This record gives sequence, structure tokens and C-alpha cells, in this order.
Amino acid sequence: MKHHFDGDEQFHDMCELLRAAWPNDPDDVGRRFHRFNLPLGGELPDLADAGAMDELSRIAWDHFASSPAILDQAQAIIASSFYFELRRMPTFEDGRYLCHGRVLCRVSPAHPGYRSLVQKLFSLGATFHAWQGAHRARGKKSAPPDPRISFSEPVTFRVKSLDEQVDVRMKLDSSDSYHVSGSPFTAATLIRLQGLQWTRLRDPSFCCKTEALGMQKRPGTHPNIAAKRRCIRQL
Repeated sequence: MKHHFDGDEQFHDMCELLRAAWPNDPDDVGRRFHRFNLPLGGELPDLADAGAMDELSRIAWDHFASSPAILDQAQAIIASSFYFELRRMPTFEDGRYLCHGRVLCRVSPAHPGYRSLVQKLFSLGATFHAWQGAHRARGKKSAPPDPRISFSEPVTFRVKSLDEQVDVRMKLDSSDSYHVSGSPFTAATLIRLQGLQWTRLRDPSFCCKTEALGMQKRPGTHPNIAAKRRCIRQL
């Protein structure tokens, strides 16, 4: 019973379950999740002592604001505000699939914090990369994003198979890289989720061709044959 009320034990059990669920990258669990344990010396105040809350709040703020682990988590949260999508179906070139995509932001330009987010992102020298094992697709710093329009950063990569796992991350000048939301993934998964396998049916040029084919007369509709049929009906 004591185990069920022990927050540290519960957090440990949760992390173990997540490591089992993510066997390809078990060490990443420690970077994605953090338990806020505030070290307090001496006797703790009574739970009903509301007057002690201000002092506890100050101590907690001073401790966590300078904690490297918390700063690392904050960067990970920022990265999770972005996600990757393919712009079109991958094309097969020189034995590999060429995938053109873009990183988008879940925060709308209409949100009050959007301007601060994109400006902070640029000031930190953020770039987005596609990681495939030990290989990292090159990223480059772009011009300052326009806070009036939706964020969009192009990312291109090549894979041998559509089932090959790709990890798109946000890289800052003074830190490690962080996963964007939903990463890692495969191109096949994105194609299915985005419905790109039906792109040809939505392509206007393809629809025009289909309509043109539909306008062709069926065999047996030659004017002379049609007139002959009318004569037979009249008889």
C-alpha cells in the first residue's frame, strides 16, 4: 500500500513502462519526463498553513529556474510545439525516396504568444534537421520568421525505404537537439495519416484528364449506328 502513495516509486514505474514501449531509444525517456522534487531542509510547514505558501513558492522558483534539467525540459516542450508533414508523395530517385516536407507550428499566429515564440526561436539559432541513424540532413538558419504568418520551415531527406525511421529534431546553438511532436516516424506513416496516397485523385490536371476521358463516346455510338437504331425503334 505504501508503494502506491510513493510519488517517486510511481514515477519510476511509469518511466520503466515507457522504456519498454520505446525499445529503440530507451534513454530518451529521461529527457522527456521529469519529476519536480523540491529539496527542503528542516521541518516542513503544516499543510493548513497558507501563510507559508509564499515562501515555498519563492524557494521553488529559485531552485527550478536555475535547474539544468528544467531548462532542458523547457526546450523539449518548445520543440514539441512543432511537427513535420510531407508536402507531396515521395519520389524514387537514384535508389532512394526523396521526401520534401516542412516543419509547422501548432501555435497559431493569432495566439498572443506566437510572436514571442518565433522571435525567441530565431534568437536561439534554432534549426530543424532530419536524423536517420548516425546521419543528419543538413539544416540552415533562415531569415527571421514573419510573426504575422504561420511558421513553415522546409526539410528534405532521402530514405532507402518508406518504412525507414526518420527523426526530425529542433537544434539550438547552445544545446542538444529535441524531437518535434510525433517524431520519430516513417514516411509510410505520414503518407497514410495525410492521405497522400489519394493525391492523384485530388490533382486538378488528373481530374481534367479523367473528365476528358469520360466525355469520349462509347463504342457503338457512331451517328449512323444511332440513326439506324432510331429507325428500328420506329418500325
